[in-house]
Amino acid sequence: MVLVSPYYFPLNLTIKQMHEISNIENPWDRDVTLKQTLGVPTEVFSSSATILKIGL
Repeated sequence: MVLVSPYYFPLNLTIKQMHEISNIENPWDRDVTLKQTLGVPTEVFSSSATILKIGL
């Protein structure tokens, strides 16, 4: 099941980007790549415990 598709963002991504992202087989990798391409900061992926206040 595809919950988020790069094709939902035609104003933010090029056709080439949409195609390349949709061809990523691993759903986790595809989702992370989509978010990074859309401009989500890298810190969100590397410091989730701090952001979510887990273990503090």
